[in-house]
Amino acid sequence: MRNEELKTGRLNAGLTQVQAARRLGVSQPYLSQLEKGERPVTAVLARSAATLYRLPATALPMPETTPVGAENPDRLARQLAGLGYPGFAHLRALKANPAAVVFAALVQQDLEARLAEALPWVLLTYPDLDWS
Repeated sequence: MRNEELKTGRLNAGLTQVQAARRLGVSQPYLSQLEKGERPVTAVLARSAATLYRLPATALPMPETTPVGAENPDRLARQLAGLGYPGFAHLRALKANPAAVVFAALVQQDLEARLAEALPWVLLTYPDLDWS
């Protein structure tokens, strides 16, 4: 999540920096620094902000690295549920950036069919993914 997305999300949610900082569990000066780009937005804070501001899943950060074949299939299914994939609606959702979910699925050495079937849905639902 970039600093501009953080500020725009807060403004669109109709929150002041004080209100948003309180709900995010940070100080108002720290939130101000985050919004100005003076501090990096942590993955934990980005997830909290995305929930609070009702930002799309594409605003969530990408993981630093994705080891080949190391992603747990159940975790991938929960991430797909978090993106709104109907086939996994019964699972406890786990929020993740859709590009990260697709990438993690594609680097699997042996991807389960139920997960592979969900990938076209992700790409159609989130057509403007940032692959950088």
